[in-house]
Amino acid sequence: MNLKYILKELSGISSTGNTGTADCLHQIAEKIKRRGIIIIISDLLDNQDEVLKSLSHFRYDKNEVIVFQILDPVEISFLDGSPVRLVDAETKEEIYSRPVDMKNEYAKAMQAFIKKYKDGCISENIDYTLLTTDTPFDISLLKYLNKRAKNY
Repeated sequence: MNLKYILKELSGISSTGNTGTADCLHQIAEKIKRRGIIIIISDLLDNQDEVLKSLSHFRYDKNEVIVFQILDPVEISFLDGSPVRLVDAETKEEIYSRPVDMKNEYAKAMQAFIKKYKDGCISENIDYTLLTTDTPFDISLLKYLNKRAKNY
């Protein structure tokens, strides 16, 4: 089954360096010669305006686009409790913080970040779904496909 193969390959990928999401998506859009279904699975932690433009590039060519934004629950709700050391997965930059001091502002900023992607996708007729890493991807995908089947 192709889905099993794809999920197996995705599970073996690790992050390295800066992503450059928008540039990568534009390059892929340029190489696609036939209309189809484009599925993007990403944290989308990049320049939002540029990423949304690159997603529109797929729609310009009449592709159906499905975006799964996948975030860790901690990225969405932040932390409570004692001071923590945060390490950027891509740059390895470290900062120390007291989560209680910034939780409310962080939560507002993250909700605005998610909303901008959701609204931007909706305005371009792109199917958007937020997923979290605490739910196995196959379960999230099955839930999405069931929801989609009910809508068609």
